[in-house]
Amino acid sequence: MPYAVSVPSFMPPGLHEIRVTWKSKEKQVPERTFTFEVVNPEFGKPVVDPDAEALKAKFPGAAVAVLQQGQSSEELGLEAYAGCADAYIVRRDEWAGWNTGGKHDLVVGIYGDDNRALIRFDLTALPKGAKVEAALLKLRMDAEGHANGKYAYRVLRPWSAGTGRLGPLDENGRIPSATGHTSRDALPGECAWAAAKLPESWAAPGCEKAGEDREAQALSASITPPDAPKEKSGMRKKVWVSWELTAAAKAWAEKPETNHGVLLAVDASRQATWDEKCGVTAAYCRSSDYIDPAMRPKLILVFRK
Repeated sequence: MPYAVSVPSFMPPGLHEIRVTWKSKEKQVPERTFTFEVVNPEFGKPVVDPDAEALKAKFPGAAVAVLQQGQSSEELGLEAYAGCADAYIVRRDEWAGWNTGGKHDLVVGIYGDDNRALIRFDLTALPKGAKVEAALLKLRMDAEGHANGKYAYRVLRPWSAGTGRLGPLDENGRIPSATGHTSRDALPGECAWAAAKLPESWAAPGCEKAGEDREAQALSASITPPDAPKEKSGMRKKVWVSWELTAAAKAWAEKPETNHGVLLAVDASRQATWDEKCGVTAAYCRSSDYIDPAMRPKLILVFRK
């Protein structure tokens, strides 16, 4: 008989497997594998970005490109953009050596301790001599969280996102969990709270030293849509949070070798207080490795050739 399977809206189309076993005090049923096909024509389908449309109206005659991992960009002649790198780093001692470059989420803010995100978009696809007039970074919040009070700082030194995601595979060679906070230690060349590219350290852990790791002055604070619904205690979910990065993007277009992306943090100039650590002020966002390309980070560029 046919089985009805409910799947999330971000499930990619194609054939998928579910492995199931039943255990009870009386008996254990051997694992069974069910194969099912997902038909999801909306998966990964590009959507019209309202901010991109608003920028087209604000800068008549300029080109507006939306850079998003795995998505096309007609303005830049790209079938699938592949230049976004991101990871988040955690201050807590037992996690300071973690690399999260392959995880599907980015955490920015206080959750038990200080979480900061690093993100960089390669701009070498811009036409030679292009002049950037505006740039907007957008991250999609994945779950309830605090979107306000997050700042973007221009990073001044190279770092590498890495591919860390979860802990060691189980005895069957499978990832033990798709969620949670488990990850793995950074490998040589990868970033962590303690290192920009292991074993190369930050000047101060957490990309914290102004003038060497990052700029002292924030580029901008986080922006949420004015009509975005609020959840309990002022938290929000499933909204696009944005940062205005025009000044940095102009410099990156002129000197690509200076493009080390940005650091997103609550306030990179100070450590969190004990009261803040006991609360939750973090924003949980989708990364460039998220399964649905339409929900991955975006950089909207306005430029003239």
